[in-house]
This record gives sequence, C-alpha cells and structure tokens, in this order.
Amino acid sequence: MDDELTRALRRLIREEVDAAIALVLRDWTPPTQCAPQAPASEWLSTTEAARYLGIKVSTLRNLIHAGDGPEYRKFGRLNRFRIADLDRYIQERLTEPERGSA
Repeated sequence: MDDELTRALRRLIREEVDAAIALVLRDWTPPTQCAPQAPASEWLSTTEAARYLGIKVSTLRNLIHAGDGPEYRKFGRLNRFRIADLDRYIQERLTEPERGSA
C-alpha cells in the first residue's frame, strides 16, 4: 500500500513539475550573445557604461578614481559617459597579439 501511494505521489509530482516547466519554456527566449545594443541616450550612467564596456561597476569606478578610466562628465554628483568616448577608450586599449619569435 505504501509503495503504491509513493508511486502515485511521485507520478503526480513529476506531472506537476513537467507542466510548470512547459509553461515557463513556452514564453522563454534564449538570451543573445551579441554586442551590446546602443542605448536610447547618448549619455550613459556609470552602470550602463560598465555594462557597455563589459566590466563591473566597481572596476569602472576604480579606473576613474585612478585616472585611467574613460572620459566622463559630471552632471551634479553623477558621472555620465558618452558612447563615443567609451568606444575611443576601448580602441585605445586594444593590443595586437604577441607573435612567437622564429
């Protein structure tokens, strides 16, 4: 009797879980692994700029504090970054891969 009840409960749980997964997956679309989309505004917040550069917000703040970050403007107490300045910052830091000596 206990085995039969256990099997029935397991089957019921499995059906409920399968139904819940199917419901979630019905509307799910996988994330895209592509370059960041251009934001609606020319000026980005620190969080948006960090996302655009592909780094953590704390890393961007540390770079700014050390004087090695991208160009930015102050709007009151907030830092704002132009997309063109971020693109230039990226281009300036690109390096050529090292080639082995022959």
